[in-house]
Amino acid sequence: MSRFLARMSPFVLALLLACLLPETAAAQTHHARPTEPTEPAGEMSQKERIALCRDRLLNGNPDPVTEEEAKRTGGPVTRPQIIAQTRPEYTVEARKARLQGTVILEVMIDREGCIQQARVLKGLPMGLDQAALDAVKQWVFLPARLDSKPVAVFYVLTTSFQLMDADARW
Repeated sequence: MSRFLARMSPFVLALLLACLLPETAAAQTHHARPTEPTEPAGEMSQKERIALCRDRLLNGNPDPVTEEEAKRTGGPVTRPQIIAQTRPEYTVEARKARLQGTVILEVMIDREGCIQQARVLKGLPMGLDQAALDAVKQWVFLPARLDSKPVAVFYVLTTSFQLMDADARW
């Protein structure tokens, strides 16, 4: 089965994941623009949320969520909304090899909208899967909600690595 999945195109694999795991499948690409979601009254601002997540990235989460606490999106659990993202960097090796493709990741987003965990579901060689992980760990979300309360969730993200014409001649 894993050899079969390895031969599939990233688009077909992402589509398959979306069909098999509709409650977790949601694509976010490195070129997607953050939406302008609004914070519920009485919650921290987007700037405060971004600063909190940056601090947790550097210093760790003092109140980590366990995997048992994290929910799946779908049904009564809303999807998190991205408010800040960092583009993954192409590695020199991958750029020289003109490697392109998609990395699929599963992340755990905590109640504050910070990435707590990330793992590669389908990677790319030459350091691109690590580049995607490093970038996605910096993303910040408005948290998912259940009954209007923020909850931690597992969420599937994709990052695309595409060379532009000028990059391809490198």
